[in-house]
Amino acid sequence: MITLALSRSLQGDRIRRGDDFHLRQAIKSMCAFAEKDIHSGQLTHRRMTPSSPSTNHLPSQPVNGNNQQQLEKKIDFKSTLAMFRSIEAENVKHAKINHAASNPINHNQFVIDISNRLQTLLNDTIATFEISQGADDHKIEDLFHRISISYAKIPELRFMWLRQLANNHEQNARFAESALCHVHILHYAFELLKDDLLKNTSIHTTFHDTFGRLVSSNNNNNQQNQSTTMDSYDISGGHLPELTLPGILELIKICINQFEMAECYEWSVTLNKILVILLEIMDDHKQLSDAYLHLHKLYKITQFNKNSKLYPNYYRVAFLGNWGDSDLKNKQFVYKTPKLFKLFKMKEKIKTWYGHDVQVISNVKAIIQDEHSKYVHLTHVKPYICTNQQSDQNDFVSRSSEFQKHVNLNQFYYETAYSMNAKKLSDKVSEIYKRKVIVHVDGFFPNAKSRLQIIKEDEMILTPIEAATENMTEQISRLQDVCSIHPPDVAQLQMVLQGSVRATVNNGPKDIVNSFLREENRGKFNVQHVVKLNQKCLLFLYWCEKAVQLHAEHKRHDQTVFHIELEKGYEKVRELFEECLLFDEELATLNAQVSQ
Repeated sequence: MITLALSRSLQGDRIRRGDDFHLRQAIKSMCAFAEKDIHSGQLTHRRMTPSSPSTNHLPSQPVNGNNQQQLEKKIDFKSTLAMFRSIEAENVKHAKINHAASNPINHNQFVIDISNRLQTLLNDTIATFEISQGADDHKIEDLFHRISISYAKIPELRFMWLRQLANNHEQNARFAESALCHVHILHYAFELLKDDLLKNTSIHTTFHDTFGRLVSSNNNNNQQNQSTTMDSYDISGGHLPELTLPGILELIKICINQFEMAECYEWSVTLNKILVILLEIMDDHKQLSDAYLHLHKLYKITQFNKNSKLYPNYYRVAFLGNWGDSDLKNKQFVYKTPKLFKLFKMKEKIKTWYGHDVQVISNVKAIIQDEHSKYVHLTHVKPYICTNQQSDQNDFVSRSSEFQKHVNLNQFYYETAYSMNAKKLSDKVSEIYKRKVIVHVDGFFPNAKSRLQIIKEDEMILTPIEAATENMTEQISRLQDVCSIHPPDVAQLQMVLQGSVRATVNNGPKDIVNSFLREENRGKFNVQHVVKLNQKCLLFLYWCEKAVQLHAEHKRHDQTVFHIELEKGYEKVRELFEECLLFDEELATLNAQVSQ
């Protein structure tokens, strides 16, 4: 494995540059130090034929105990690691000499870079043998993912480690992540074969667009997929089943099936269309018939689940306190969890993964400065969808369906309400501020990994009237969603109306209008904010009326009394809004003030 990785890395990096001299010098340096270490007994020699790399030594699952000792007898990875460290040290010395001599061509630096890369690969490979039972699944994911990227120039091993990662996801019922691992393999295989098997330009464009939506997203900004650049491949491994047309067909079917299991039916539809294109090339009428029947079934399921589907939950996890030398220390991640995976379950999982001595907190201020304690700050976060005005024009992606609002996610947010100069949250909506924290992760969900590191945080403070406007916007969105369901879901309609026209708690629509839009209160707030809130309230009233009418048309006979209560509640809301809101000429006058 090491010989193969080394030779492929050297050839891939050097031959493309036509740097044969320094390729020979680099290999000569590597071999000299390897031979020296072998003769000195520091390296256990293991012969491997580069043309047929063995994959039996790689674990199909985490191992420990006696199995680990047996593996270490077969491959002395740590001695190999020591060898590359000695290579690096020796070449650092020569690099300094060359630099001092102003040598413009320095093959020693190249050897140092290769040594660093191989040390990282060896460290990760050793770590896979040392994983204990019950270890953090996400650590296993990170290891497998990094190793697969390390083999970017060797399709055989790249595919194998991606399959390892996919199997790990499947065992933990993370079917979307497992499917995306296979989509990565499919994408690589397609790129390697596009000039041989898929010469049709229109087909190539269709494939490229499809894989762009699945493997990356948002104009292909997914950093997790930068390693898929095809010019870094050593085009070999033609004997692999994935690098044939039947192999690609099989991969597509695997992806379709796993996306279905993940309830990502829309992506199953997308891949099924690709399958149809390939089957038409093959002129396979039997499989075409089956594919179209399956496509019909997927469309029906998608339509049926359109407004009732549940989506995953996401949690921000920050590792604080004394984590020693752990690679988690002072880092933050967003974890993707199954639907209906509540906060208390996440707390239990954290203690299972990281130990029962870990203190899970929901408030950073609650941390006691104890140098011996580990803390995890756990927060539920929601997907943050930028509007056209909030995002760069080139980065904006329109999300018209609920499914689109829950895929290709790289921003999440959480909110905290507080009152200025008060320890306790005020009861008055006009005194409640909102702190909104938006976190950006290194990649997009769903992903080949179920945990992504947070790389950036933005914080914004909303004034009371801005917070109230946002609350009204969310309420309007809920009304629009429930009114768009066909046939209407009466139970859900009742629940939304209950919180709209019969709300009795503080911060409800009536409380908001009284606090901000009564004539005696408007002058206390920014005119532009008043106009915006007024417009949202008018829109809210329109959708309330529409929802009440919809309930009247579809209610059961035994729900008549409840409907009468809803109508009474709506009338009270309408009367209050008519009393406080600005209409027509008044609103036009206020708008004119804003424009000035």
